[in-house]
Amino acid sequence: MSPDEVEQIIAYDRFVAAQYGHVLTLLDVSEMGDVPVSTRKMVRLATDLPLRGIAVHGASFQARLIIRMVLMAYQLFAEDRDNPLAFFAGEGGARSWLQVRHARVVRAA
Repeated sequence: MSPDEVEQIIAYDRFVAAQYGHVLTLLDVSEMGDVPVSTRKMVRLATDLPLRGIAVHGASFQARLIIRMVLMAYQLFAEDRDNPLAFFAGEGGARSWLQVRHARVVRAA
């Protein structure tokens, strides 16, 4: 994943946040390879986003470590830290978790 791709994702997340007030993320990382440092540093551009949950599926052990490290960096600078991370073997479990999470976020608003 390149820094340009991350920048495009963040731009889309801003669009979603403007419409709905929060962002829930579903990541399929089954084909994730190495993530360059320049890409990982892009997380600083998203610290103002109202991220409210990240569901990841298809993650190898290495991918889990990288994702946890990036999220920890994000949470150091984020304005709001109510952004749980959950890993799942398949997409179905991840989507189910996001539905429950969405209901909780909406109730809390």
